Amino acid sequence: MYDVLSIGSAVVDVFIHSDKFQAQATHDQQTGQAGEQLCQLYGDKVEIEEFKVYTGGGATNTAVGWARLGFKTGVIAETGRDNFSQIVVNDLIREQVGIRLLIKEKKEYTGGSVILIGTAGKRIIMVHRGASSQLDPYDIPIYWLTKTKWVHVSSLAGQEQTLAKIFQIIRKNPQVNLSWNPGKADLSLLAQRSLAIKQIPCRVFFVNQQEWQLLE
Repeated sequence: MYDVLSIGSAVVDVFIHSDKFQAQATHDQQTGQAGEQLCQLYGDKVEIEEFKVYTGGGATNTAVGWARLGFKTGVIAETGRDNFSQIVVNDLIREQVGIRLLIKEKKEYTGGSVILIGTAGKRIIMVHRGASSQLDPYDIPIYWLTKTKWVHVSSLAGQEQTLAKIFQIIRKNPQVNLSWNPGKADLSLLAQRSLAIKQIPCRVFFVNQQEWQLLE
């Protein structure tokens, strides 16, 4: 049995750093806001200083954190059956996170991001959610949720029925504690009242100030 089950995304992040990325100032005439955009020539070849690959995702990041603190931790997330998936698996095994509930779909691709980092740490993030956004109600094992002390849910990309199933299981098993760090799509379900806040058996709710303003 687990001390913590972490549910959410498992992805691979590629960090690319170069001082040669070209930035151009912009000005939105409608909002009056100033900004910058990345501008590179099509067909150009840009020399980069760093190219690093890491595993990431709400489920895996938090699972690794708890495992390092000494808690017996498992992860429920979805990947493809590709090379990126194996990178995720290898990292979880090395960090002593249980992977028996990790779902590997042969018809899907492991999600990931490419992060372009320029001067002064400014960055652009390109996201492909892939399998990480496909966790459905059938992927949530009732037995394992009822046998853990804490369930932590990170972003589920607005999968309403999956969230509803998790909340229902925990309402019926009050000995299980729930913490939730919703993503933008999950917050929209609350803001639109697709999910009723009073029906969510949440002990700890993680949002930043901007996210809270969507609900306030």
